[in-house]
Amino acid sequence: MSVIRPFFLRSLARRMLLVQLAVGVATYLAVSCIIAALVLGYAQRDLSHYLDSYAHSLLEARDPALSARNIAIRITQDPQINTQFLMRFRLVDGKGQVLAESADAPQAIADWKLLQVHEASSARTVTVAVKASWLRDLWLRGGMGMISWLGLVMALLLLPAIVLATIFLTRLGLRPLRSLISMVGTRSPANLTPLQIEQPPAELLPLIDELNRLIGALHQAQLNERQFFQDAAQELLTPLAVVQAQAHVLATSAEAFTRSRAQTDLQAGLQRVAKMIRQLLTVAKIHSDDTRLQLTRYDLIGLLSGRISVAAARAHEKRIELSLLAPERCSLVFDYDMLTTVIDNLLDNALKYIPQGGSIKTMVRHYRDAVWLVIADDGPGIAEAHQQHVLKRFYRVPGNRESGSGLGLAIVQRIVELHGGSVSLRNGENRGLMVCLRFALDTPANAPARSGATTTPTTFDLGPLNHAY
Repeated sequence: MSVIRPFFLRSLARRMLLVQLAVGVATYLAVSCIIAALVLGYAQRDLSHYLDSYAHSLLEARDPALSARNIAIRITQDPQINTQFLMRFRLVDGKGQVLAESADAPQAIADWKLLQVHEASSARTVTVAVKASWLRDLWLRGGMGMISWLGLVMALLLLPAIVLATIFLTRLGLRPLRSLISMVGTRSPANLTPLQIEQPPAELLPLIDELNRLIGALHQAQLNERQFFQDAAQELLTPLAVVQAQAHVLATSAEAFTRSRAQTDLQAGLQRVAKMIRQLLTVAKIHSDDTRLQLTRYDLIGLLSGRISVAAARAHEKRIELSLLAPERCSLVFDYDMLTTVIDNLLDNALKYIPQGGSIKTMVRHYRDAVWLVIADDGPGIAEAHQQHVLKRFYRVPGNRESGSGLGLAIVQRIVELHGGSVSLRNGENRGLMVCLRFALDTPANAPARSGATTTPTTFDLGPLNHAY
């Protein structure tokens, strides 16, 4: 069975042949059952007819004993059959005297059919009995013989015809599929136009639609990749041009002040290039199909405290107040390195855009079935018209004079999605921006949400909790 099954499963033609054979066998069995039912019906009818004829013949016979023997032989059509095992009779007159009878008197017993007929003119009564299984077996033998011959005819004539018809119809039916295979196989990898087939069979429409959907997705991915490289090259040109210019000044200038300033600008340019390269590598990593998160249960508050400590020196330079409003502990399953990148990007953006003397609040709390991480600042904020766009790669708010690549929030969104969460932005009550990250507690952390899916956070109170940094 383990060898036969793959033989049929690997070929549509063999499957159709198997179906045809199964239909043929089922048809044969159905015909056999119908013939058997008809045979039993005819046997029952003829049995009643023979029994009635037998009784009336005995009533009309001058010598009932001799007539009974002849009638039985004539009915059975075989002189060698011992009719006493098939037919029994008893003939009595009006006084109840037995005129003639068989060796065994007829009586109502199992598998025997009994009939009693009275003749009014002679006042005689005859009781006859016939073994019911005799005629039924006779009919069944004839009927089964017919069924056997029918099966032989089907095997010799219909089976080859079924095989040939199946092969022909399979080839004819699969011709559109072969045409589709040929069309796809002869295409160049660069041809990502949708498949166009005139009057395709209804069975192929879902396959064609799915192929066109896949081709469209590949085309869009190709466009996105091309646009990504163009944007990345454009973003790298600016800091590289700065590096090149400052390197030239450093190499040609004789003034110490000019050389010192050029060296400072050169280092800043190199840092910007290095940061962008790291971000590009991060983007490539988190958008790879084989991205696997190293998920472990950590204390989110401990991670936040550590990253805020790292950012404290930079915040001190701009006199920016950092605060952490969170419970003592918050256990959550996440990728430590990935979420570190998220927090660093959000703190870096906040420190970059808010003016001196501002503040950054990092808040964590449970709400319903989720853990919310919110980083709020009192900077210029982002207009609502741009809030969804800044989550895209290389998008920068028009009029923004701060240096940057436009990758930070896109990286944040993708990493949070990989954790099964969502990112949304909203303006503060007075000013500034709130970046809200939602991590569902009842959703597996390794089941990422759809790319680009964001949800507006449910409104909840972000008042002071029990811990301040």
